[in-house]
Amino acid sequence: KIINLKMNGRIGGLLVKNSSSRAMRNLMSTRFSLTQSSNLYMLRRLFCTTAATEPNKYVDEIKKQITQYPVLVYAKSYCKHSKMAKELLGKMQVDYQKYDLDLIEGGAEIQQALLQITGQKTVPNIFINHKHIGGNSDLQRKNTDGLLTKMFDEAKVKYVV
Repeated sequence: KIINLKMNGRIGGLLVKNSSSRAMRNLMSTRFSLTQSSNLYMLRRLFCTTAATEPNKYVDEIKKQITQYPVLVYAKSYCKHSKMAKELLGKMQVDYQKYDLDLIEGGAEIQQALLQITGQKTVPNIFINHKHIGGNSDLQRKNTDGLLTKMFDEAKVKYVV
């Protein structure tokens, strides 16, 4: 609740001599902004996290796909990071399963289920050898570090260097 300006000349324990002073307006403006942003944060937190805690019909299907495919990519067709990941896998001639979430029915719910499973909000969401490795930057880093080919070897996935 916003503090009443005429409350014994005090605001938040500070004595204020002139309620129309610039300092007073700045203090109240800051106080109001913090209150507003705090309330918005709480609302955002309430509404944005509620969906993630609700049961999602896709969670079990995704978990099944993770165990079924040695290399699995959830992406979006227009996303540059998704394109870069698919380009690297294509260049290495890796046989992988991909789902472009913007082109399939239930894509938004699938992305929400992926968030529940992995904690990652963004695409691409990449799994190798039935383990979540992260997104494009993680895939590129593993390739640069020489770890990607080792992961493919462990998963018995054919590739070209």
